[in-house]
Amino acid sequence: MQNANIVRAPQPETVKDYRVSCLTADGGRHVLASVTGNFQRVNRHRFEPVETEAVRIEIAATNGIDQARIFEVRCYG
Repeated sequence: MQNANIVRAPQPETVKDYRVSCLTADGGRHVLASVTGNFQRVNRHRFEPVETEAVRIEIAATNGIDQARIFEVRCYG
């Protein structure tokens, strides 16, 4: 059977709980998005434009495995 190994639930490697924040020019940190219970492989977040020095993604949990992997991040102005 071809589909015998397919997980029919949130994929274990998918990031479940995470937070996206940015570092402002004055050294402050501003949370742009906070997510819990995610099961989707692709997520898009929209927020008001912000002038930033850096973007940070903090992963708190996955849906099963002990490693977190992010394959792509895009930021548009």
